[in-house]
Amino acid sequence: MEHVALNPRQRHDNGDGTVEYLWELGDNRTIQSACFDDPTPGLRLSTQTGCSPGCGFCAAALRYSVRDLTAAEIIAQARSVDEDLRSRGIAKPWQQVHLSGMGEALLNYDNVLEAARWLRRWTSNGTVSVTTSGIVPGIYRLAEEPTDIQLRILLHATEDDARRKLIRVGREWNIADVLEAARFFAHRQGRRAVIDYVLVHGVNDTDDDARRLVDLLDPELLEVCFLCLA
Repeated sequence: MEHVALNPRQRHDNGDGTVEYLWELGDNRTIQSACFDDPTPGLRLSTQTGCSPGCGFCAAALRYSVRDLTAAEIIAQARSVDEDLRSRGIAKPWQQVHLSGMGEALLNYDNVLEAARWLRRWTSNGTVSVTTSGIVPGIYRLAEEPTDIQLRILLHATEDDARRKLIRVGREWNIADVLEAARFFAHRQGRRAVIDYVLVHGVNDTDDDARRLVDLLDPELLEVCFLCLA
């Protein structure tokens, strides 16, 4: 694996165990990473320089110049965060890595998979997850891999019209397609997929949404993680 040097542009310590980083790449593009302690020491890494599927509430969607990161560039984020903290006398036993920063991970499939496998070894078999906005062919492809990577899917709505407004990729694959692929992954891999659902006040957080979500999700195959939009 080639070594890639990232140029630190910004570092912001939130004071709650979360530190956010802005890195400059060799071609002058920038990417974001973060580390956190909730509930265990973890990392959030980018996989592209922007995000073409574009969730409507995410700043990465405003970046129209999207380039896939190489596996070395993804790994360099983890190494660089670790080196920064160690230079400050902080050694973290990394237990989770989320490929959920800027970018759609499953549109950079080969590089993401290579990086994820390296990161799993680097964390001494910690949890490594890949987040997707619902790239159905990529979910099926990942389901056939001999890997322990955790799959997280951004759902964010219980009806297709609402989801298409929140996530551009929702125009290509409907909720039924995405959840069918998620169930296939869970069956094939023998572990549940995680459904991430960002609550947007007045948009997808009604009582009807809650009832539909219960009907959509099979608790034996899928678990849901709610996130509140600040």
